[in-house]
Amino acid sequence: MFCRLQCWLFLCIVMVGLVLFNGSMVACTQPPIPRPPPDQATFEQKARYLAAMQHYINAITRQRYKRKIKEDDRKDNERKRKRKK
Repeated sequence: MFCRLQCWLFLCIVMVGLVLFNGSMVACTQPPIPRPPPDQATFEQKARYLAAMQHYINAITRQRYKRKIKEDDRKDNERKRKRKK
């Protein structure tokens, strides 16, 4: 009886830990959006905001470096798919 209680308690603690760890991983996947300057902002503050916004947009839309698929590779992949069906 006591062993079963320990097992369930351990399992619950591990599950809560995994949920918290996964939540922190999701929150760190994207950079934070820069806050806009106030209406009465100086030129330097506006320039800093525009630079931060440009950096944010570049980070969000950055190129993903993957292997370019050649035409021959595409044909081979299509043949493999047809064989599986």
